This record gives sequence, C-alpha cells and structure tokens, in this order.
Amino acid sequence: MEVCELKNRRWLAISMTFLLIFELFFGQVLDSKASVSDQTVEIKASTITAKPGETVDVSLSLKNNPGILGTVLQLKYDNGLTLISSENGQAFNSLAITKPGKLTSHCRFVWDALELDDSEIKDGDILSLKFKVSEDIKESCSLGIELSCKSGDVVDRNLNSVEPMFVNGKVNVRVGPVIIKTGETDSGFQYEVRENDQVYITGYVGMEKDIVCPDRIDSSQVNGIKSDAFSDGSDLNSLMIPSEITEFEPDIFSKEKLPKAIILMRIVRLRIT
Repeated sequence: MEVCELKNRRWLAISMTFLLIFELFFGQVLDSKASVSDQTVEIKASTITAKPGETVDVSLSLKNNPGILGTVLQLKYDNGLTLISSENGQAFNSLAITKPGKLTSHCRFVWDALELDDSEIKDGDILSLKFKVSEDIKESCSLGIELSCKSGDVVDRNLNSVEPMFVNGKVNVRVGPVIIKTGETDSGFQYEVRENDQVYITGYVGMEKDIVCPDRIDSSQVNGIKSDAFSDGSDLNSLMIPSEITEFEPDIFSKEKLPKAIILMRIVRLRIT
C-alpha cells in the first residue's frame, strides 16, 4: 500500500510540474500575442447612416500612434458619394497636410513634418471628410469607403516603416422612413412607429367587417396610413377613417379589392390603382 501511495505522489508531482511548465510557456506566448495585438496601429473610417441627398461627415481615426512623422493615405469610395471637403484632424495637427488637387475617388492625402515631440504624439481623428449622398439612390444600400497605403508610405519619427491595419467604413443609405417599432393592436390593426414618433397604420388582420381606424395607438397620435395597408379590403363592409389621420401614402387601396364603403371624416384625395 505504501508503494502505491508513493507512486501516486510521484505521478501527482510530475503532473503538477507539467502543468506549471505549460502555464509558464504558453501563458507567456499568449501574453506576448495580446501585447502585440494591443499595440497594432489602426486607421479606421467611421460608419454612418444617411438618406439620399444628405450631406454627412465621416471621420478617419488613429489608434496606437507610435509617433507617425509622415503618411501617404489613399482614399477610395463608391459611386453614389461625392467628396465635398476635408479637414485635418487633431491627432495630426502637428503635421503639415497636402490635400489632393481634386477630391475624387482614389485621391491621396499626404502628411509630413521635420520632427515630433512626445507631447505631439496622440490618438484621435486624423481627417474629417464631408460627403454628399446622391439624390438618385432609390433603394437602400451601403456605400463603401476604403483606405490603403503602400509599404513604406507610413513612417515614424525614427523613419522606421509603420504598417497600419486599416478598417474601412461605409455610408448606409436608407431609403424611405426609418422604422423604430412595429406592432398590432388588440383590434387587429397593424402599425409602425417611424422616426419623429410618427405612427402609421400598415394593415388590418382582425375579424370585424365594419371597422374604424384608430386615431391613437398607445397614447400616440396616428398620423397616416401606409401604402397597401388595405390592398385586400374586399372582405370589409365599411372602413371609417377619422379626421385626425391626415397622411395617406399612394395606393393604400386596390381598385380590384375595395371595401364596400369607405367613410372619410375629412375631404382628402386618395390614389387608387
């Protein structure tokens, strides 16, 4: 029994030694990788949301600045965006900027300086770009903003080459209203809440044949009725729309499937196709 106990103790000691060696070796490797990852120089373009025709600001930011003394940055962006203007950012305000002669896709921005103090090395925005989103965009889409540079185009104050990691941005173009919330009332009216707290009726799935559109939902005023809300209204005997509802999108009804009676509490012009 003593022999068995001695063997068990030896195996336990060997196992503990192995675990200690494993933790020391691989722990150092993981810590080293994490340290390298934490110090990666990153140049990132922001991602924003816009509507057709809007003018928006996109920022380029720098993280883990090693003391960049010179940079040549190429900017590429998708059709549908027009670059209007650019402004140097606070992280590079100690560097002189040379802007491209024409603000077009594939243009280049250049920064340089003769020297750099420790107090001038900082993270933050390096460039602010103002884009105009095309008014001709008819469907929601994402327009890309791509950053790049050639090897050796970024150097620190010791003239060592810096290889930054680029994170591209985009402008998410949203066509139509921004929907905040959708729901259904107890009586079967479907609705959506849009930006600025506007409420629109979007459909009816109840069982009643004679219905009155609610003028308030969850204590909020109902502003309008969405296209196709009653496109299949042939099963309805009557539909009454209160005077408080003032906005009517095109084609809320279909002429092939009209309710037997539509009662409007105010004079409006409806387009029915």
